[in-house]
Amino acid sequence: MTTTRTQVLDHIEAAFGHGPVTSDEMREAALASGADQDVLFLLDALPDRQFTSPREIWPHLPDLPVGG
Repeated sequence: MTTTRTQVLDHIEAAFGHGPVTSDEMREAALASGADQDVLFLLDALPDRQFTSPREIWPHLPDLPVGG
């Protein structure tokens, strides 16, 4: 099964409730929500910086489909 943007968002969206987050904070949120290894692998590929919204990660994951 191919991982989608919707699946990634399901695991990281809550992390953005209090302002910008780092890629490490997104990974922690994904782990806490039970994300599978595919989602964690994608998050590990993100640059080490702060993101103000989930939309900012998609340019770094250009081949990830929206939904399925």
